[in-house]
Amino acid sequence: VDVIALLFACKYPRELREEGLSRIGAAGLNDFYKQIITLFGDAIEPEAFELHLKEVREEVILNSGAERTIKPVDHSDNSIGIRYKDRDGKIVCYSGDTDYCGNIVELARKADLLILECSFPEGKKVKGHLTPSYAGRIAREAQAKRLILTHIYPVCDGVDMAGQCKKEFKGKVRVASDLMKIKL
Repeated sequence: VDVIALLFACKYPRELREEGLSRIGAAGLNDFYKQIITLFGDAIEPEAFELHLKEVREEVILNSGAERTIKPVDHSDNSIGIRYKDRDGKIVCYSGDTDYCGNIVELARKADLLILECSFPEGKKVKGHLTPSYAGRIAREAQAKRLILTHIYPVCDGVDMAGQCKKEFKGKVRVASDLMKIKL
């Protein structure tokens, strides 16, 4: 759903976006895009740039020394995780909604940065989502260097999510914030 806000922001910045925008998503992305254009029309439809949408389920792409790996994760039939390894060997792994599963551990293997949703605090586990201990377990088993927790639901307000995570993962843990910048 965040693609709606992204497209709006690309259309109405201080300087209009002209560079093409490529988005990768799970099966159904193209149909979803058609539906949101029906709802929001001119408010989000790109005019000054081309939007390229690609639906994937599982793939590995090598490009000029960089590598992108996509695998399904446990949330819905169309949920995916992404591993990106740049030409210098730096690895970033990202998953939207997921439960603990082997594919996310595999994608996160030796990641310099692992970004995981962590929607609920300990004791309030919901199927298809992570709690801090599960996010920490994934990071530990994958031997990730750093972990960013994101997609935090309001039920987590006032909860030390990073502290709960550190019971499983001894590496660096941060909770994402709006406009956060991360240096690899």
